[in-house]
Amino acid sequence: MSRYLTISHTGPSRLPLALSFFRQQAGRFMDLAPEAIGGNTVTASARCPAIQRWIAGRLAEVTGRPAEAFPDEVLQQMIRLMRRDLRAGKRIIYNDPKPLMELLVRASAP
Repeated sequence: MSRYLTISHTGPSRLPLALSFFRQQAGRFMDLAPEAIGGNTVTASARCPAIQRWIAGRLAEVTGRPAEAFPDEVLQQMIRLMRRDLRAGKRIIYNDPKPLMELLVRASAP
């Protein structure tokens, strides 16, 4: 399973699309329709392999625990839940402590 989260950039500061394979397609497994992430079928998108480290670091800031204290499985589930929320049309600011902690609880549930 991929550890990448797709980030869409629009406007003059968007990242160039190096390979057409990376273009998001609504019907492809693990892809989001561009409209679900604030783009459209013309905008470029880039993959960010550092998202799992960012989530662990942000959790460390919010909880005071070390980033290494958060298991990879939980971090990967958090990414899956974020993608699911995006597909459902939910716009949640996960950088804020309360939504981030709610996401951690959801991802840690058995």
